[in-house]
Amino acid sequence: MDSHSIPAALQARDTVAVTGGTGSFGQAFIQFLLSLPDPPRVRIISRDEYKQEQMQVRLPAGAGLTYILGDVRDSAHMQRALDGADYVVHAAALKMVPAGELHTAEFVRTNIIGAINIVNAAIECGVRHSLLISADKAVSPINAYGRCKAVAESLFAQGNIVGVSRHARFACARGGNVWMSRGSVVERWWQASHGNREGEISCPDATRFHLPMADWVGFCWRVLTDMRGGEVFVPRLRAWRLGDLAAAFEGLRYQEIGLRDGDKM
Repeated sequence: MDSHSIPAALQARDTVAVTGGTGSFGQAFIQFLLSLPDPPRVRIISRDEYKQEQMQVRLPAGAGLTYILGDVRDSAHMQRALDGADYVVHAAALKMVPAGELHTAEFVRTNIIGAINIVNAAIECGVRHSLLISADKAVSPINAYGRCKAVAESLFAQGNIVGVSRHARFACARGGNVWMSRGSVVERWWQASHGNREGEISCPDATRFHLPMADWVGFCWRVLTDMRGGEVFVPRLRAWRLGDLAAAFEGLRYQEIGLRDGDKM
């Protein structure tokens, strides 16, 4: 085992870059980083200037927090954005399964080409640890989103071979449905139940893995600091039937609409 096999603990002088930093996971992860006793410097990379402006109301830019407007599809810009970073968490992605069936090329550009750009930029910049935020849909994928994530995982695994001379290491964390994340069924049903509206359920017998955001953030933090390179980390998650989850929403009225395009049971 060489001297670079065991990662050093993240320190206050280190820089962590987070792509998709204005998304549900990105914001939660960044707040976690800033709450550490000796927080690192943080770079928030996203293509949504409105969300960045909103986020800066709570987390103003400063010496330890930088907002970078940019798209992971832009390889040159990603290389500039990652220059000097010690750690990268790649969370930027297009995620809505039905949209992926309609706009597959867009999903490829963001989820696959974007992953290529992050891997190449991390290697060129000598980033020590790069973590891909993946999804359970990468397993035996039947939809465009899952296939894109499966390819992205392969790209991150291959990055360990290409980046070995620069001591750049890559790993993946494969999650499930994060409770109350943006666009999740829980968020939609909560809005429906509190708005006295009827919710929608694809199939009561469909099962989904789930976890709270705090648990997912903590898991990814552990992976980022403990990874050796080449792993796909999978948390042990609970699962529920959509019908059972709907029954737990007191007063929720819903209609069954059938599985969406690309949905798994």
